[in-house]
Amino acid sequence: MKGVKEIMSGIFIVEQEGKYAGMAQTSPYIIVSADGLIFLDPGFPLNETEDVYRSVVRYCGKKPRVVLLTHGHTDHYGMAGFLQKEFGVQVWVHKADRARVLKGVSLDVEQMFGALLNRWQALGMSEKEKEWALIKVKEFNLIDHEVNKLDVFDDGHLFCWGGVNLKAIHTPGHTLGSCCFYEPKRKILFTGDTLFPPSLRTPLPGPLFGDPDGRMDVYLSSLQRLETLDVETVCPGHGEPFQGYMERIKETFDYYRGLTQKVVETVSETPFLSATELAASLMPDADDYVRFILTGEISEILSMLSKEKMVRSQTRDGVLQWAKT
Repeated sequence: MKGVKEIMSGIFIVEQEGKYAGMAQTSPYIIVSADGLIFLDPGFPLNETEDVYRSVVRYCGKKPRVVLLTHGHTDHYGMAGFLQKEFGVQVWVHKADRARVLKGVSLDVEQMFGALLNRWQALGMSEKEKEWALIKVKEFNLIDHEVNKLDVFDDGHLFCWGGVNLKAIHTPGHTLGSCCFYEPKRKILFTGDTLFPPSLRTPLPGPLFGDPDGRMDVYLSSLQRLETLDVETVCPGHGEPFQGYMERIKETFDYYRGLTQKVVETVSETPFLSATELAASLMPDADDYVRFILTGEISEILSMLSKEKMVRSQTRDGVLQWAKT
C-alpha cells in the first residue's frame, strides 16, 4: 500500500509528510488485533490519508476498533474524527488533554490572540515573524471532522484488545496530558512527541505559547521515568522507529544541557539579547519552524536560569533582554 509499511508483524506505520519546512514526517501507527484495528495517533487531517485508511481496512479485512492518542495536538489526533465518523471507533486520550481534543484545536488562537502577541513580543519576535507564526498556528489547528465522543484514561491504564496489551504511561512536558504506550510482550514503546529518533530534535513547544503545562523540568522528569522500562523498539510520533532507547534518552538530556550552556556563554559574551536573537545566533541556518520552536525553548531555559539567579533581564519596548548576572 502506498504510504504504508509493515514495520513488524501486525504493526504498520503510515508516512505523512510534515506540514511545514522543518517539520518532520508524522508517523501514525496501526496495530492489527484479533478484535480489529488499533490506531495510535492517526495524524494530520488530510484527504489523502482518509483514502489510505480505507485501503488499510480493505487490505487487513478488519474493522477499526479504537484510536489511542498520545496527546492533544492536531498533527496526532486530526484524523480521529474521520475514523469515528466513518467507522464508529472509540477515541481515547489522557484526561489532562481532553479539552484540547474536544475543542478541535491544539491551541485556542482566537481566545489567546492578545496574550500570544504579547508573549511573542516579549521573546523579541519581529512583526513579520509574528504574522508568519499566527498563520502557521491557525493552519496547524484546522481539522475537517471533530471528535464527538471522547473517552479518557489515567496513568497506568491497561488497554487489552484481541491479544494486544498496551499500558499508558503519563509523560507530561510536551503537553500536560502527553503519554506513551508500552507493549511489554515485544518491548515496544510508542512515544508520540516525548522521544524522537536520533535524526530529529525532540521539541518542547509549550514555552513558545506561554503554556504553563509545557515546562522543561516536567519533560525531563518524564524522560527519567521512561528509563525504568525495558524497551527494544521505539515508535515515535515523527520519523522512523529506532533502537538504542537509553542512548537516545541520554542524547536528549545532553542536548538540553548543551543548549543551556550555550545560552549562558552567549549572554555572557553579548549581554541583553532577546530569546529570538539567541535562537538566531545559536542556530542561524535553521528553518523558520525549527527556529520558532527553539526560541520558546530558550525562553524556558532563561526563565530557569533566572530563578537560579544566573541571568537577569531588562525590558525594552516590551522585549525581554537577557544578560549574565
